[in-house]
Amino acid sequence: MAVSMSGRAPGPLALATEAVRRGARVVAVAADGSPLAALGARPGNVHVPPARGVRAAEAGTRSSRVSLWSMLTPVLLAAHALDLVRTPAPVLAAVADRLDAEAEACRPWSEPFVNPAKVLAMELAGAVPVVLADGDLTAAAARRTASVLARTARVPAVAGALPDDASEVVATFGGPFAARPEDVFADPFLDGPTGPRLQLTLLRDAPAAVPDAERVVADAVARTAEDAGVRVSEVVAEPGEPLVRLAQVIARTDFAAAYLALASGTDPAASPQVADLRQRLG
Repeated sequence: MAVSMSGRAPGPLALATEAVRRGARVVAVAADGSPLAALGARPGNVHVPPARGVRAAEAGTRSSRVSLWSMLTPVLLAAHALDLVRTPAPVLAAVADRLDAEAEACRPWSEPFVNPAKVLAMELAGAVPVVLADGDLTAAAARRTASVLARTARVPAVAGALPDDASEVVATFGGPFAARPEDVFADPFLDGPTGPRLQLTLLRDAPAAVPDAERVVADAVARTAEDAGVRVSEVVAEPGEPLVRLAQVIARTDFAAAYLALASGTDPAASPQVADLRQRLG
């Protein structure tokens, strides 16, 4: 299964080409008329075009951010048909419902104090984010969050997952980016502004889905951060199927990254540096 909204991404295209050469069947999710779509259109293969409404001009620019579910849904349906994962149509419908609910809660015209994504964006503003997941499911969301913070808000972030990364994350609470006691005699004009501080964002699965041992570790890390003066934010999934819970957490952090970009005057849809890099690489 090869996925590329533009159908020209070197990685998926090279792997799909090699798969065809070796006689494997290929499911290609790619734009019509692209090299990857041509491979998917060969006899025995499958080509799925992007969802209607995705403009060709957007393909390959921010596809992994704004068209995630358009690309992922065909893969999930194929994987379900092959009995690799459990994603029947009712589960995908529940994902759509959860995404609709999250979009309503995080809608642009709602006041910041009732919009969870805007609240998270304000907590991330001016900070050095550390995104930490409480388990395997939220670990995928943590990697996605670090990616969208970089690509959308231009904010570098570190992503990790418990319990393996607990000690590495906690060690940073005593480092140069951790909170230091405020100097009551400090002059903001003469001494300059204080540097950025760590901000721990905990991505937490629905409580019933997390083993007690993993919950204890997450709670301990949060308390340690608070005791060290590190700000802590939490995004907690509501109950539901695993894919539904994952979709909610990803949607929340996607919205937060977009709001963080807009608040800093950054265009979340354009990245000149990435464009320059692509041009230099040909």
